[in-house]
Amino acid sequence: MFNTSTSENTGHTRRTAKSRVLLVLPLVLFALVALTVGFVASKTVREPYETAFSHLFFSDTLHMKAWLITAALLLALGQLLTASRIL
Repeated sequence: MFNTSTSENTGHTRRTAKSRVLLVLPLVLFALVALTVGFVASKTVREPYETAFSHLFFSDTLHMKAWLITAALLLALGQLLTASRIL
């Protein structure tokens, strides 16, 4: 009834192996790039920094994060309120 020759089975396994390689290859490339960037950055970045990146009106990094989170939450609340008025 069914013709199960060896050429059909090997074609299926070749496609499966090729699809696995196509799935794994981007992950391996991403890992190599990430490791290379991390290695280069560890050799070039000085710690601790002598000067801050930016001099804003915040007294500390944690205060800046708190204000930014508060602003983001208020904007999200505003989006929810305007979206509820549409319905």
